Amino acid sequence: MKFVRSLVVVAALSTASSAFASPAGKGGKDELLTLYLLSVAADRCGFPMTNKQTDAIEQETKTLVEKLKLGSNENDAVYSEADIAFEKQGAAACDRNGNFAKGFRQTLQSLTGP
Repeated sequence: MKFVRSLVVVAALSTASSAFASPAGKGGKDELLTLYLLSVAADRCGFPMTNKQTDAIEQETKTLVEKLKLGSNENDAVYSEADIAFEKQGAAACDRNGNFAKGFRQTLQSLTGP
């Protein structure tokens, strides 16, 4: 399952949040958290994302929110977790040659393709 591999990559490269290292029982929430983290990083750091990748992330996000039957408050809470995880990275998060950026690229590619 490529989402699990993606979460492992993010967990290995990002020690910002224990959410990425949480047990597989929360699978859908962890996947959603990863998608939101990718979106936050792209927005705040200007990391490149193709239209195809953006569309794939948006569609997968919508699918997961529906699958998990999240209300707006729960969905906002997951987004906030991603935001906090990003913020904990500090200035290193936007270093295009840093580990976080490398994890961003690898995760994005594994989720959406090149």
